[in-house]
Amino acid sequence: MDLSELSNDNDDDNLQTDTIRVRIWRALANGDEVSLTQLSKLVGETRLGELRSHLTHVERQAKTIGNKSDEWRVRRGLDPVQNGAGNVKKVQIKIRKGKRNELLIRLC
Repeated sequence: MDLSELSNDNDDDNLQTDTIRVRIWRALANGDEVSLTQLSKLVGETRLGELRSHLTHVERQAKTIGNKSDEWRVRRGLDPVQNGAGNVKKVQIKIRKGKRNELLIRLC
């Protein structure tokens, strides 16, 4: 997956104007587990410390996803509440250590 695949409408302007946190949501929205290094390449943030900081905020957003609007959800690659599947009150971002102590991240 690369940055062009993260956008549903393939609008390059949206990718350039989206915040790092929106790009993190899009990269994790499909449910695949990615390493911190892979995530950094997907979202275009080379400083891993900065990425970890943003990831902490995304974890907090995930806890209150039930309060988010459909527009907010769709922009981040998630299902809207209206279609039933998106009627989720809470989403969790799982972070675990894999081989060689690399961090693996997954949205569930």
